Amino acid sequence: MSGQQRKRVVALGEILWDIIGKEKHVGGAPFNFAFHASQFGHEAWIVSRVGNDPQGHELLLAVQQMGLSCEHIQVDLGHPTGAVEVSVNLFGEPTFKIVENVAWDHIAATKAQHDLVRSADVLWFGTLAQRSRISRTSIRELLETARSQPRDILIVCDLNLRQQFYSTELIRQSLEFCRVLRLNEDELNIVKGLFGGSGASDREFARDLMRTFGILLIAVTHRARGCTLHTPDAEVCSPGFVVDVVDTVGTGRAFTAAMVTKLLEGAPFAEVARYANLAGAYVATQPGATPRFSPYVLSRFEMELGKQE
Repeated sequence: MSGQQRKRVVALGEILWDIIGKEKHVGGAPFNFAFHASQFGHEAWIVSRVGNDPQGHELLLAVQQMGLSCEHIQVDLGHPTGAVEVSVNLFGEPTFKIVENVAWDHIAATKAQHDLVRSADVLWFGTLAQRSRISRTSIRELLETARSQPRDILIVCDLNLRQQFYSTELIRQSLEFCRVLRLNEDELNIVKGLFGGSGASDREFARDLMRTFGILLIAVTHRARGCTLHTPDAEVCSPGFVVDVVDTVGTGRAFTAAMVTKLLEGAPFAEVARYANLAGAYVATQPGATPRFSPYVLSRFEMELGKQE
C-alpha cells in the first residue's frame, strides 16, 4: 500500500480475551477491526483499557506481538481485564458470555486520546463498550471531537449488539454520529423492531435511517449469503463465498476493515462489497477472530475458491 493510500485508523472500545474452548485469543470488536485494518496496510490504533493483572500484561504483550501499539490502551488499577466465553455451534456461529464491570468499562478520554482522534482518517466505534456510563461518556466525547474537525473523518459504526447491552436510545445516539453503518441481518431486524420499522422492507428502512441520521452507506451482512450495500441512491447486492467454516468469530470486523479499505480507495460499490465478503469468508475458515492474512493471501484464497466452482 502506498503512503497516499495508507490511512490512520482509530478504533474505540473493548479489548479482551476471547476464550474459545481451552484456547484464548486477543479479542474485542474494536481490536479485531484495528488489527484487520493494519493487515490491509493502514496505521491502526485502539483506544481501550486493561487491568493491572497478569491477564492484562499478557494482553498488552500479545497486542505488541501482533504489530499494534499499546500507547492508547490504558491500565486500570481497580478493575480486571475483560474476558468473553465464546461457544461455537455446529455451524460455526458463536454465542458470547461477557464479563461485566471490567477495565474496558472505565475508558477515559484524555488529551492524548483526543489528539489521536483529531489525527485520524477513520474512527470506528460500536455499541458494546457504551454499556457503562464511564466508557460511553468518553466515547461520545471522542466522537464529538472527530465530528467537530474542519476536515472529514470517516466515522464508522459497527453495531455489535450483544446480550442485554443495548437500548433504543443507545443505538439512536450512536447513529447520530456515524456516516458508515455495518450490521448483520439479525441486528437489522432488532433495530427495525426497536424503531417501529418491522413492516418495512430492508431497503425502505435503510433509506429512512440514511435520511434521518445523515448516514452515507449502510452495509448489511447475510452470513454465507453475502451482503447488501445501501446508499441513498442505490442498492448493491453481492453473493457470498462458499467455504468450510471453522468459526465466524471476527468475520464482521474483517468485513468492515476490507469495506473501509476499498471505500478509501474510491472503489465501485460492487467491488467494495465483493472484497469485504472475501475477507469475511477467509476469516471464517480460520480459528479465532484475528488470523493473519494480507491482500496477497486474500487474492490467492479467491483464486482457490474459483478453482472449486
